Amino acid sequence: MPTEEKTKNKGEWSEFYTFAYLLRFGFLQAADKDLNPIENIRYPLVKITREEIANKPIDYYPGENISIRKNGVEIASIPLEVFEKAVPEIFKSIKDGDKNNPPGRELMEKCLCKKVSASNSEKKDLFIQAHDPRTGQEPQMGFSIKSYVGGPPTLFNAEKDQTNFVYDVTGCTDEIMTAVNGINDKQKKIIKRMACLTDAGCGLTYEKMASTSFYDNLIMIESRLPEILGEMIRISFLRNILNVSELVTVMENEDPLGIGRKGFYTQKIRNFLKDVALGMTPKKKWNGEEDANGGYVAVKNDGSVVCYFVYDRVGFMDYLMAHTRLERPSTTRHEYAMIWKTIDGEYKMKLNLQVRFTD
Repeated sequence: MPTEEKTKNKGEWSEFYTFAYLLRFGFLQAADKDLNPIENIRYPLVKITREEIANKPIDYYPGENISIRKNGVEIASIPLEVFEKAVPEIFKSIKDGDKNNPPGRELMEKCLCKKVSASNSEKKDLFIQAHDPRTGQEPQMGFSIKSYVGGPPTLFNAEKDQTNFVYDVTGCTDEIMTAVNGINDKQKKIIKRMACLTDAGCGLTYEKMASTSFYDNLIMIESRLPEILGEMIRISFLRNILNVSELVTVMENEDPLGIGRKGFYTQKIRNFLKDVALGMTPKKKWNGEEDANGGYVAVKNDGSVVCYFVYDRVGFMDYLMAHTRLERPSTTRHEYAMIWKTIDGEYKMKLNLQVRFTD
């Protein structure tokens, strides 16, 4: 049996499912901006590489028999029929919420796999070599996997002060601060706090990011991106707008930074979404290069698997813009949406950034 004994969630099992699914069918299926397959665009699979131990990769070649090779030498072979039987069973276990996933464990053993999923610190979940019919090239690239099984996945996870933005609360008093912070309803707490703030005549002005590491990463994309995101988050919380595309439309119409050029906010947010999808995280120092340099693979709720290849950046960014929204994680865990008073008598509030895909 595989040595990894811990149970895994749907997202983690979806990574191994994708590995098995691609070997079962032998190609990457391109998708449009709504995750629908583009039937005439497929990338035939050459091989998938898993590297559970550093510098000791194992290659998996599709075919009538799945050939498992190490250093170019075949060490095992599995009939395709095994994958044809196992893939739907693995998916059923994922849908049923079975964190042990017996059919998945059984196939892992046959595939000489000990780990269900990649490290959480890595954006690339699979190394895939595929043939591009348009260019004739067969590069080996890292792909990120997102699973819609059981619900839309997160694109960008909150990490307390790593993803908090700091605002000046204008027009505030001690009494208003006490009233806002005193709202602790389990339902719609944030909405009610924002309403209390605006009803009292207060406003929010972006000041800075709480994290210097996230700030440094953002300015690798665009020097004014911290301000752009600060404004988008402010508008989202004060007006309770969640869809990213709707927020960008508001910013294009109102031009909160006084840029004076249509399309500015749209392009910067598109780039932000693309870069967090393919490599950038808030905490780890980022050099501007894409970790998942091959593209994005999505496991749909019906079990089908589609991809956005690196060559179709426009289609990929269209998908991200059309299907993402801001989310409100726990205010207690991430310490935001509460007013505090500085020693200089100024009132401050933190707001948090988390991005999730929509259905």
